[in-house]
Amino acid sequence: MDNIFERSIWYGTNAERLAFTPDLDGTVFFETDTDTAYWWEGGAWHSFGGGGGGVGPPTEGPGIDLVGLQVGVGGDTILLYDSTGNPCAEYAASDAGLTAALAAMGDDDVIETPAGTISGGPWTIEHGLLRSIGGVLDGELTIMSGCQADKVSVVRSEDDAGAIYGVILDANAIIHDCYVDVTNATGDAIGIYGMDDVEGDCHAYNNLVNVTAGGDGYCYATGGPNLYAEEGEAIASTAPVRM
Repeated sequence: MDNIFERSIWYGTNAERLAFTPDLDGTVFFETDTDTAYWWEGGAWHSFGGGGGGVGPPTEGPGIDLVGLQVGVGGDTILLYDSTGNPCAEYAASDAGLTAALAAMGDDDVIETPAGTISGGPWTIEHGLLRSIGGVLDGELTIMSGCQADKVSVVRSEDDAGAIYGVILDANAIIHDCYVDVTNATGDAIGIYGMDDVEGDCHAYNNLVNVTAGGDGYCYATGGPNLYAEEGEAIASTAPVRM
């Protein structure tokens, strides 16, 4: 059994709490073997969440992990930040979790994916901004008009007779500071592609794009909008840009 904050907060086992008589009302005791918190008042222990109007022990929230008395950032889930100021929502770091988070996004919302790889897709950003803290998306990503991707890694490696894409941009879509790596052992591959049959401009800023293909491999190509690629680096098995 031990204490912190000058005897006001103690932690130990259930047996240690039962054998302990504090000399200070308001003393808190956290049982490490039951994950239950109590406070001392009027010569007796009272459970948080029990009688007397207790509010209950602390619980985990979106992006927050609780281990004993230690609270910290979890860093292992997808977080959706609400632009209206509501608490963020938490989703599993999986194909289904990312799909659900993207579906729940509103205008100006932000999704943050954690470190690690999420495989599946295709995924579509229809609102707001998608960013990552070091994670990888193994699947095709489409960015719709007015939306952005920032610091996201899109890595695909397949063997398909047809063409595969890393990122597809609608008009007025933006991708910046991202890593896109696409490999197609048999067919064509394109890293960042302007969506077919749309008009307008889309932008790619400071991205690192690498493409290898058994057929034609291009970092940038477009089927509709003007695609402006600025700064960054482009390495492709055929040419950086399909003219």
